[in-house]
Order: sequence, then C-alpha cells, then structure tokens
Amino acid sequence: MVDIKLKSVNSSCEFKLDFNEIKLPDDINILKDLEKEVENSIYHLKRSNDEIKEFIPKVWIQIFF
Repeated sequence: MVDIKLKSVNSSCEFKLDFNEIKLPDDINILKDLEKEVENSIYHLKRSNDEIKEFIPKVWIQIFF
C-alpha cells in the first residue's frame, strides 16, 4: 500500500493506494491524462471551497443582522 499526501496552504488530501487492487497503466500518456484529471479535480475542489468561504460570512450576516 502507498500513502500519498498532498498539502497546500489552504487544503490537503490523502490517497491510499493498494496496488493489489489497482493496476496503474504503464503508458506514460495515460498516466499524464490521469494526472490532468486529478489536477482538474483538485482545482475545482479548491474553487468550490473558496466560494463556500466567501458565501458563509454573507449568510451569517443575513441571519444575525
């Protein structure tokens, strides 16, 4: 099993890969495509988190004031 931990200033994630269950392709082009997909997913998660962070204070102000 391999643990992959990614951490940035505002976020982090962790993957646990069991190579007995997952067979990664040997083709570098396929691996690069997979990398792009993961990067795209991370980008959208960060963006949605930023939108939520921006929205939450506005909602709290509307509720309490």
